[in-house]
Amino acid sequence: MQGCNTSERFVRYNHPGKLLETRRGRCGEWANCFTLLCRTVGMDARYILDFTDHVWTEVYSQSQGRWLHADCCENKLDSPLMYECGWGKKLTYVFAFSKDEVVDVTWRYTSKQKEVMKRRDKCREKWLVSTILSMNKKRQETYAAPRKNFLELRLVAETAQFLGQNHTVKESEKQGRSSGSLAWRVSRGETKAAPVSGYTFHINSSEEKKKEFVVKYSPAQDQYIRLNAEEAIPRGWQSGVKAAKNIFRKRETDWKMVYLCRTEGSTEGEVNWVFDWSHTNLKVTSALVVFQHATYEDGRVDWQLCTGDACVSGPKEGVLELTKDVLERGDKKLELSAVLTKGQGSVAWQHAQLFRQPDSSTEFPFYVRLRFG
Repeated sequence: MQGCNTSERFVRYNHPGKLLETRRGRCGEWANCFTLLCRTVGMDARYILDFTDHVWTEVYSQSQGRWLHADCCENKLDSPLMYECGWGKKLTYVFAFSKDEVVDVTWRYTSKQKEVMKRRDKCREKWLVSTILSMNKKRQETYAAPRKNFLELRLVAETAQFLGQNHTVKESEKQGRSSGSLAWRVSRGETKAAPVSGYTFHINSSEEKKKEFVVKYSPAQDQYIRLNAEEAIPRGWQSGVKAAKNIFRKRETDWKMVYLCRTEGSTEGEVNWVFDWSHTNLKVTSALVVFQHATYEDGRVDWQLCTGDACVSGPKEGVLELTKDVLERGDKKLELSAVLTKGQGSVAWQHAQLFRQPDSSTEFPFYVRLRFG
């Protein structure tokens, strides 16, 4: 090392027995050890190799009749879409290795099968399938008939699960990588969740008739509630935003709190909501926004409400009301935006929070009401 003119030997051992002595390594070493420990306590476990450079474990759940993703480095269980949706990985081949068999489990870890297929160009798919079947047949040739039958039926069930699995992305699958140094994770592009965008709240016929629009959001429920809505808004904070960058929903399991904040390692997070009544003859007379937020150390939350060229900054108290004279200067659209910045140390990303509340709360710290004349 140039800084101190000394060197540090860092050996990458592979044998789990030795690793239990040294207790040093990266994901490869820890997945190796964790798989061993699962086997030691009697669990059916297998080692998972991702060709885009990561490894983890799967354990078989007898009660659920399926294999569960288990990443000990990330402290995540049953979050298989995490690598694609949270880390931003472009998956190709993911294989499971156990004492009994090799299985191509790529399809458990992606919701974009067509895109993955285009990247799988190392060999012909037909050859890959036949080779794996041949290897498994040779491996199991000395097994008793009942054991062979069990493995065959389990593989058939797993294949059926690949074909019919639900690809709804869970909150635990939207986060970037947490293991390894920040500089290393940033260099690999694995710290940020993918941007979300696209939703606009358009005033519907019921709201037009009542001359009032109301929507509120609870991070504890991770749900928007829209009064006078003609259809429900899907669960998840992203379902109601126009655009977001480096923002995710954080749940503190120790403090039992939940809120929106920046993704780990990001220096700035942005999110905005848009409300549009341009397709109606309505004229807005008032706009009330409750936007509760919390900051720690020197963390900042800068939020504002804009219509046309007129923008008003939101106060620290988190309540802002625009009156008719301000609103008349704008157009028939309202944009609410927030920028999260600053903070101190390795947890700076947590020092600016939106809508912080207990995870059991029934309150709604985000509230928007528009009234029309």
